Amino acid sequence: GSGLLFPLIASELCLYRYDMRTAAVTPLGIMAPATMPDVAARSPAMVFEIDQLRTGIFRYDFPAGGGPVARSEQLFASSGGDLMPAVSPDGGMLAFVSDRSTQVQLWIGAIGRPETLRPIEGLMPVTRHLPVWSPDGRRLLVIAVIDGRQELREIEVGSDVSRRLPVPAETPVYAAYTDRPDRMLVGNDGGEGRLRLALYDTSRPAWRELASIDDVALAKFDPQRKRVYFTRASRPGLWSSDTDLRNVALVEASQPYP
Repeated sequence: GSGLLFPLIASELCLYRYDMRTAAVTPLGIMAPATMPDVAARSPAMVFEIDQLRTGIFRYDFPAGGGPVARSEQLFASSGGDLMPAVSPDGGMLAFVSDRSTQVQLWIGAIGRPETLRPIEGLMPVTRHLPVWSPDGRRLLVIAVIDGRQELREIEVGSDVSRRLPVPAETPVYAAYTDRPDRMLVGNDGGEGRLRLALYDTSRPAWRELASIDDVALAKFDPQRKRVYFTRASRPGLWSSDTDLRNVALVEASQPYP
């Protein structure tokens, strides 16, 4: 009962120990992608798995009139694990997370043009939620770890320059664009394991919170309906609100699960 062992994707997948007395987190120093640790109850021994899983991102074409689905096509060959694909609004670009370079990085490329695939240098994405494209496909939002801190970063696609967005919250968890260039939705850690969704006025260097909803596990903006759809961490279901985070309505009581 002196500590906890857990795997964590940092620059690579490693095992760490959390000390219950000091709250210190230290790597175990196992030189392998270790996961699933299990410590013996009456012996100073531990077993774990070495993750050698390789995953790819595939495309399936669905015939317009029904019928059998065409054979899958891998978009970008990889020797590592490719996860969390996000397609640009025009369907031409793909952003995803991969450890193909032995480090966890965000990768961007044009679909059907493997020579355009490149990593975004200088940031390590948090592998929890998909990258989010702007409506015009020129920018990306991603939660990344920089110098041990979790930040919301915006990437200019093309120059691939990323910049920290000045979210007035300590730990941003997810984000979404809206139909206004001076408004942004950001999910923040509200403390005690609860998340909250906030709407910010981004027209000035110091962002200002305009509205918020508590207990929001993940939120996405629908530009066609101009509605915010979200799930909660405390119970299953799908909710929606207007762009000002007002007029909250329950859309579906049982699905999806957060």
